[in-house]
Formats: sequence, C-alpha cells, structure tokens
Amino acid sequence: MTNRVTGLMTPYRLARLDLSATPVTVTYDRRTATYPASYVSIFYPAALSMEMGQGTTIMGTVPPQWGVPSDARHSALIEKVNITGAVDSNRTAWTLGEAFSDTNVKGGTRTMHPENVGGSLTRDERKALIRTFDMGGQFYSRQNTGFKAYTANPLAPSTGQGTPTNYPMP
Repeated sequence: MTNRVTGLMTPYRLARLDLSATPVTVTYDRRTATYPASYVSIFYPAALSMEMGQGTTIMGTVPPQWGVPSDARHSALIEKVNITGAVDSNRTAWTLGEAFSDTNVKGGTRTMHPENVGGSLTRDERKALIRTFDMGGQFYSRQNTGFKAYTANPLAPSTGQGTPTNYPMP
C-alpha cells in the first residue's frame, strides 16, 4: 500500500486464512493498528476490493473475500461452513456438491464444513458467525477497547461524597 501523503510503500503478505491470534500490524479502516491474524485474513481481502484498494498495487493472488462486512451472504467463509435451514435441516443455504462461488476457495465443491474434516460447528455457532459478518465484523467493541462498565449508576443523585443516594421510586 502506498501512503498518499508520504509516498511510502508498505508491503503486506496476506495470510490465506490464518485463524490464529498472531499479531499483525496493518492499515485498515484508515488507521494503522495491530489486529489478530484471524481478523486480518478474514476481512482484509474484502477491504482491498472496496475503497481501501484504490492506489494499491497488488502482486500475487489475493485470498478469497472470506468476510464481507455487512454481507454474510457473499462472504466465502460463510459459504464454506454453510448452514442448514431452521425449519428443514435437510436444506442448506448453499447447495451441497456444487462449486464455490469463488473458484479460489479450496475444496472444489460445497460440503458441510468442518464436518467433512473431522470437526463440527453447531447451527447456533454458524448463526453467530453470520450475524457477526452481517453486523459489519468490526474488531473494536467494548470487549476490545478496555471499556470498564460503571460499578454504580453514574446518573443517580450523589451525596457529594461520590456515592449515589438511593431514593425510593414513587
């Protein structure tokens, strides 16, 4: 990536699908920060095809768009793990045995992954992934910002000592 202000080029090697917590420093969403490799390898390829990829020289093969923010239906990872219907568990979101939408997804044809490689995900775990992607797949949330919840209600009337006074409700 080339910094538009300084002209400095920063090379990135994108992991294909690294689900580890290995720290990776990248420029993402207009800021340079360190994220787990899992987050970068899932969402960075989609970011390259969006606004972020303007002015970027890409060498080699960009990994599949594993996670498209706010669009689980077009995310390769969701297609790869697939999901069964809520009413009819014999129906799947993507037809089993057909080719993946992105020909760069390894495995050739759709299965119920990871069942076909010795693991399994529950339907609820698959729904959690889908919802995470559909809600934008944002890394920063209360759990990742150091946010500390108030131990006392900050809006309660105070005694002046920093301790809220409890008033009975009418």
